[in-house]
Amino acid sequence: MKKILSGIGFLLISVTLSVAQNNIYFRAVTVDTAGNVVLSWHADVNLSSSDTLRVYSATALEGPFSLVGKAGGRDSVFTHVGAEAKAKERQLFYCLHASSAFSDTVSTLFMGMDNHGGGIADLAWRIYTRCNAIPKFVLYRRGLGRDSVARTSSFSYQDTITDCGDTLQYVLELNHCGCHFVSPVCKDYFFDFTAPDTSRLDSVSLHPLYHYAELGWQPSRSVDVMGYITYIYKDGIWQAMDTLYGAENTHYIDSLYADGEVWQYRIAAMDTCRNVSPLGEIHHTVKLTASPNKCDSSVRLSWNDYHHLPGGADAFEVYASAEGGAFVLVGSGSGKAAQFTCRSLDVLKPYSFYVRIWNADRSASSTSSVASVDFHRNISVGSVCVSSVSVCEDSGGIMINTYVPDTVSFNHWILCYRAADESHFIPLDTLPVNQHAYLHSGLDLERSHCYKVQLTDECDQPFAESAEACSIVLRLTAAQQGENRLEWNAYQGFERNPDSYRLYRRSVATEPWNLLDTLSSNTLVYSDMVEEGKIFYYHVAAVGSHRDMPHGDVCYSNTVRSQQDPVTYVPNSFVPSSAIAANRLFKPVNLYVEAKEYTFTIFDRWGQVVFETHSPDEGWDGNINGRPASMGVYVYQLTYRLNEKKMFSKRGMVNLIR
Repeated sequence: MKKILSGIGFLLISVTLSVAQNNIYFRAVTVDTAGNVVLSWHADVNLSSSDTLRVYSATALEGPFSLVGKAGGRDSVFTHVGAEAKAKERQLFYCLHASSAFSDTVSTLFMGMDNHGGGIADLAWRIYTRCNAIPKFVLYRRGLGRDSVARTSSFSYQDTITDCGDTLQYVLELNHCGCHFVSPVCKDYFFDFTAPDTSRLDSVSLHPLYHYAELGWQPSRSVDVMGYITYIYKDGIWQAMDTLYGAENTHYIDSLYADGEVWQYRIAAMDTCRNVSPLGEIHHTVKLTASPNKCDSSVRLSWNDYHHLPGGADAFEVYASAEGGAFVLVGSGSGKAAQFTCRSLDVLKPYSFYVRIWNADRSASSTSSVASVDFHRNISVGSVCVSSVSVCEDSGGIMINTYVPDTVSFNHWILCYRAADESHFIPLDTLPVNQHAYLHSGLDLERSHCYKVQLTDECDQPFAESAEACSIVLRLTAAQQGENRLEWNAYQGFERNPDSYRLYRRSVATEPWNLLDTLSSNTLVYSDMVEEGKIFYYHVAAVGSHRDMPHGDVCYSNTVRSQQDPVTYVPNSFVPSSAIAANRLFKPVNLYVEAKEYTFTIFDRWGQVVFETHSPDEGWDGNINGRPASMGVYVYQLTYRLNEKKMFSKRGMVNLIR
């Protein structure tokens, strides 16, 4: 090739053999298959048949030129037989000369070829003409006019062989400045050992319905590609999956793809000679994971980054299907983010998701695996009631009892509170499933307090709420002599009016309660006529039930205390021998006087104690040491406690009559 290329530099230098003006012009210089050179020309002067046209040839532009033949004056074609123009490095120069006419000098179109055995034909050529126009060469691979492989102004060409083994004949043609040139044929046997260009895998996607992997790639730029080989990384090596025949096949489905892991794929091109390109870039599947939050009604999606998407990953779209329905777009994002949260979902429905990742110009995308979720959210149903609201004075608060049927499943119960004269409930406390009673302490028990209960599901969202129930406040509206008048508010809490009210009374705070009366549900006022005693304690209980409760319940009010004012009358005389029994004893007439710290004492005129008692029911019978006392005037002294801070005291005289 170096020898061939060394002559290119001087090909267009104009040289003439004579100073005479040219008037014969070459029309064609071609080399036939035998290596003979066929010349044709045109003369601008009239040559007769008797004129002789001499044909000269040389192997170099500078000569020496030798006569190789003659032609008649009327001839326009000459064949230089035995020119051996096919010989390697043999370029021939020609000119014509008649007695009165001359031609310019031209050369054959010489082409040489080297075959290095690598599937490349190195071709180079040279030519000489006096025309300075840019040449337009046409190179044929299989003979003149057949299989054109190049049209060029260059003086060399490298042809890539795509045949797996064949004898190729190259010939070069040039139409230049009115002259047609054809080179000798270059012939040799060639093999194609050149691997085709590597195909570019665009993306790997997973079909959301059928769950197979889809591979898509760009066709190889090599013209002799006959198919493609797909590879998968498995068991630590790249394994060929399949061979696809056809240069236009750019799509493959891996139906053996299995969910649950990330799979890697590559592609290689194969030409007609079974040469295989290097493996292309690694592309992989996108594995989507979904983490549901049933209490937030959301699903957090995350996926692995996608590498080698043409131009890089630039955006994503999230698609969702509810209850096996069609997938719809539910979200999108830009950049290389690999997570997204879907919110406000219906926790009663199962969902499936997939993500589609796009490159910047939206020319390629990859679809992830499908991730399915089922919230398994238990939607609780049922009812709850406040079974009773009772005042517990020993604890200084109100005891709230609740009832939930055993068939109702819940997570917590929330106790809500308001005072009866307020409008809004506020949460008071959240309590566990196994606690059904709550003591609300630190309250003014002479004020009604209202409660209701909410049940929460596994996400602590309320799903059932009771009716409100308000405590009973008992009031002493009047404590006149011999009468205690009581009033109370109606109990709100049972689904209907209470079955009845029970009124209880006791005289000592530590004694058991005694049922005073059972009243209808419409009775909210009661008058207690008292004859004996001073201090009385009362409370009232509402008796009733709820529809869902297997038993009734009792709700107790606060306790009120009534104290009658003591009344004492002391007679001024008595007759121990009277026929009337009441007149035989001398004692104060006491109403509502307690025996606590009670002292009644009688003195004679000399100040001696003749009688003393600490019981309001006892009196003096007029005897002293078992013997009747003398008639006359005696002095008495009466004391007892009115309240914690005050004592009652009275001193007077009594006349004993016999």
